[in-house]
Amino acid sequence: MRRVHAPVLYSKRPKRLGSFLSPRRDTFGKSTFAIHRQRLLATCFLVVASAIFAAAQSAETDTALLSELKKNSHALSIGEGQLSGEGAEFLTAEAGRAQFCLVGEEHGFAENSIFAAALLRRIHQVGYKYFASEIGKLTTGRLEPAARQTNVREVFAEFNQRYPFSLPFFNWREEADLLTVALGPPRGKLPTWWGIDQEFFFSPIYHFERLRQLAKTPDSQKVVGEYYEKVRTELARSREAHNPQSAFIVSAKPDDFKNLEAAFSDKDTEAREIVRALQESWQIYQKNFRGEQYVNNLQRSRLLKRNFMSYYDEAHKLEKQPHVFFKFGAAHIFRGRNYVNVFDLGNMASELAESQGATSFHILVLAADGTYNKYIPFIGNEADKTKKLDAQSVYSYLDVKPFVTLAESADWQVIDLRPLRPLLGTKQLSQVPRGFTEVICGFDAVVVVKQAHPSSLF
Repeated sequence: MRRVHAPVLYSKRPKRLGSFLSPRRDTFGKSTFAIHRQRLLATCFLVVASAIFAAAQSAETDTALLSELKKNSHALSIGEGQLSGEGAEFLTAEAGRAQFCLVGEEHGFAENSIFAAALLRRIHQVGYKYFASEIGKLTTGRLEPAARQTNVREVFAEFNQRYPFSLPFFNWREEADLLTVALGPPRGKLPTWWGIDQEFFFSPIYHFERLRQLAKTPDSQKVVGEYYEKVRTELARSREAHNPQSAFIVSAKPDDFKNLEAAFSDKDTEAREIVRALQESWQIYQKNFRGEQYVNNLQRSRLLKRNFMSYYDEAHKLEKQPHVFFKFGAAHIFRGRNYVNVFDLGNMASELAESQGATSFHILVLAADGTYNKYIPFIGNEADKTKKLDAQSVYSYLDVKPFVTLAESADWQVIDLRPLRPLLGTKQLSQVPRGFTEVICGFDAVVVVKQAHPSSLF
């Protein structure tokens, strides 16, 4: 007869701790402890082997990347405001072939403006007569005529004394020297200096002075006069308390702009333009102070593009392909989606040029070591005027390690990034970090400065 086994009844009592630790035998006589140990050792071996392989692969990639960067590097020298060397010829040729030349930077390095001025001197001769910068449209509209009538440095020295920190970034001497070069060629019918940004944080006092001049009726004079005193008081309080939220551009309410606009008639076009520009600048700053960085950067990028096109459309009526030289923070110059996730001015310039059968040339100026000026008036830390540079921290939004490594061999050099693009994802450059891939595609060339110096305040 076939033997029938009775069902096994499992006890509900928990096993003793020892039963989990006691080695049990499997079918082949090995203890489960030995099996687990072998599996653990095998896993550890695979992890270590993978790490060693990844490290070797990374080292191989770094070596290959540095080799390609060196292959496409050109020596660059600068002295007495002039570029020289193989790199100077390269930059002049490439910028000269393009309709737009865009220089991106991390603010606060004197070399940014020194380089931009030297390059602009070289390419004036091929038609670069318009200069776009990171400053408000209203401000440039009033300052350019004054800057053309006398010494540019004197104009900005006087302005910065009367309206401290109202100009980004023309409260630095090197920026004024750059503007001197930009305004050098004979002026045509149109403005040369294209300010296309928001009106700056501390600039309202400057604009309210103009509103007081434009107020012609007793009612408008009363309204503007009261706001002028309010702006002046809040600005002083903001500086003394080192608290930016005390300034009008942050503390204002929607009704303030309604009141100001109502003080002027539809015929007062300049006054209403000032009020609207201040209101949009206020909206952008409000988003920033609320921590809404994406929408803040998105609105600002749209303002930059809109203001740029208002200048460009007028210039385009006079010439087929107006040549424009840009100098902005690196994020604004980036081709493609930048590191704050918006398609900014640089991308628009690239697409605009291509749509007209032309090109744009995007340059990143990068400092490997030295000091820079990171002084912010409403913080007031004097030590920040000569802040030690940590390249990995300052350029945390980009992968700059290969450039810093390369900078050890020369004071200045320019690297053509375009030949690296076809190599991405191939055997030559198979494992380039994403951050560096974005640099290669976002900029056409990188100017590497070995030792940087801080911009000097007026």
